[in-house]
Amino acid sequence: MINIKNITKQYTKNKILENFSLHVEQGSRVVLFGASGSGKSTLLRIIAGLENIDDGEIYIDSKLVSKKNEIIIQADKREIGFVFQDLALWPHLNVAQNIEFGLKIKKVDKEDIVEKVKEILKKVNLSGFESREISQLSGGQKQRVALARTLVVNPKIILMDEPLSSLDYELNTQLRQEILSLQKEFKFTLVYVTHNKEEAEFLADNILYM
Repeated sequence: MINIKNITKQYTKNKILENFSLHVEQGSRVVLFGASGSGKSTLLRIIAGLENIDDGEIYIDSKLVSKKNEIIIQADKREIGFVFQDLALWPHLNVAQNIEFGLKIKKVDKEDIVEKVKEILKKVNLSGFESREISQLSGGQKQRVALARTLVVNPKIILMDEPLSSLDYELNTQLRQEILSLQKEFKFTLVYVTHNKEEAEFLADNILYM
């Protein structure tokens, strides 16, 4: 599903990734594990099409999407969902409006949007939260909204950048189980960044130490 061939990424004189390759099978769960500054988040942004590469090639679902100094397929055309560390929820929109954003971009019918939002909220244990303001949610609830917003457009790949790092141990443990259950149900390919060894071992088919 993801094939990264000999890529290099450099900021000024600092090489973040050099001659780096990675193959991720369809439907698998790969965790990128390592210290801050090792290139984990940069790699996610490169896969998503949010960063260019200085050398090498990237294939998504056998299609060339990036090569040296060129993004061939833009981020919004890659069928990739991204859950950022800060979640990137829009505070001026309520829960339903946050979740339906991607569906509106895809020009899904209004009636279908309402049904899809209702259905995905049930999947993430937030039924009845459609009209709730983001400021009224707990940390765990915000995390579920971010997951719902990503899942509702049914991406082939989901990238997660330390999504549970700000949560306490009990909630972290609960949500990592929910992420695992959702991955098995929706069968998306997961690339997950963390510096938490226990989290990595729980979620991963394969762990890449960076």
